[in-house]
Amino acid sequence: MTETKTERYVTYAEFDDFKKHDFQEVRDDIKDIRTELKGIHSEMNDIRMDLSDFKGEMRGELKSLNVRIDQIFESLKFYKMMIVVLFLTPLVDRMISFFFEH
Repeated sequence: MTETKTERYVTYAEFDDFKKHDFQEVRDDIKDIRTELKGIHSEMNDIRMDLSDFKGEMRGELKSLNVRIDQIFESLKFYKMMIVVLFLTPLVDRMISFFFEH
């Protein structure tokens, strides 16, 4: 049970023909991938710049929103004091008139 091995030798012309077709396809694919990666890289840079601009805008919006909320709280404190004064004034007046007029 011996197996015979057949060895095949190729000529330079056959090898060059193989290189021209198969290797050139691989090289073309690599070039295409490189150009696609360059495009993706530039798109990523554009997205990064857009995100940084958006981040700055959002910070400004949050600061202005924070200022507005602080102003609302301050005005609510003022109105709360006014309501307390308006309700307590008649009560104090009644108490004074009750204790000092009788």
